[in-house]
Amino acid sequence: MPDDTYTGPINPDPQPGEADVELYGYVPSAVLGVVGVLVFLIVLSINTFRWFKNRKTGTLSFYFFLAFGALLEAAGYGCRIASHNNPYKTDIFIVEFFLVTCAPIAFAASIYLNLTFATKKYPLGRRLLWLNPRWVLIIFIAFDLCTSKSGSESSIPAVIQIAGAGIVGISTSKSLSGESVSVSPQTGNSILEAGLAVQITSFGCFLILLTIAITRIPRLGGIPPVVDLEVKKWATTNCRKLLGITMFSALLILLRTSYRLACQVQGYFGYLNTHEYLFGLLDFTPVAIATLTLSFFPPSKYLFPPPELPEWQVNLEMAPKPEGTATPPTPPSYQESV
Repeated sequence: MPDDTYTGPINPDPQPGEADVELYGYVPSAVLGVVGVLVFLIVLSINTFRWFKNRKTGTLSFYFFLAFGALLEAAGYGCRIASHNNPYKTDIFIVEFFLVTCAPIAFAASIYLNLTFATKKYPLGRRLLWLNPRWVLIIFIAFDLCTSKSGSESSIPAVIQIAGAGIVGISTSKSLSGESVSVSPQTGNSILEAGLAVQITSFGCFLILLTIAITRIPRLGGIPPVVDLEVKKWATTNCRKLLGITMFSALLILLRTSYRLACQVQGYFGYLNTHEYLFGLLDFTPVAIATLTLSFFPPSKYLFPPPELPEWQVNLEMAPKPEGTATPPTPPSYQESV
């Protein structure tokens, strides 16, 4: 059973909008809050700059999702700074809980996009996957983000997590303030658990797909090569770097999501949720490293060949395309100036 027993200090004189107890289970560190704001403002600045710099590369969605997620994180850690001075304030707690819980959904979208870029930009990149790259976005982003809704179809985990995070934040703060609530914190906790569990399952499936793609990198350019050997070498080398960075970042986001799920399963006032060093180690650190890695090593560094490399042309007679695959596109002529 989840442990929801509060053992911390009590607010001796609760004012309107304040709870009777510390809503975080501790007083949030101002230092961690400041570091969090600075780190995610750096991520936001880098990806906003790259968004304007790389408007012709077809990678704008990658930078948008990273910048949007970083904006949510920066605002969330700003709330933690405010909570340092008053850990009983309910409205600040609700906003912080919502932002920090839901922001990594946007980072996951950037990770999914990296794999689809690889299949579209490299010679015979379609051979990296056994399904159409478009389905990667439809399946995984539709699960994690509200980017596609049609009829009864919706991004279930994102909706569940947002609803659960909102309910947990509001109902916990109200119940701890002695107010009546229509939905209990336990109900919101269960909803949030469901969203996190589905996201972990979805992310696990993506990691399997990504692993398969990495093992198929030698297929780029054909076996035997049907493009210039220099082109094949460039494609396989850069694809390994891109997908390696993607795998590294994905595992860090998975670690953070698993930690969040463990917190909810143990109970809101369980050990995992009431010790800030664990939050810093298993929530802030993985997300910060993942987003900084994606920001400093973006896909545009690896998708576009250098000017001295001959434009690749595939001999289709020598390289029969997989069933249902369109003719490979001509290579992009754009070279990013980083």
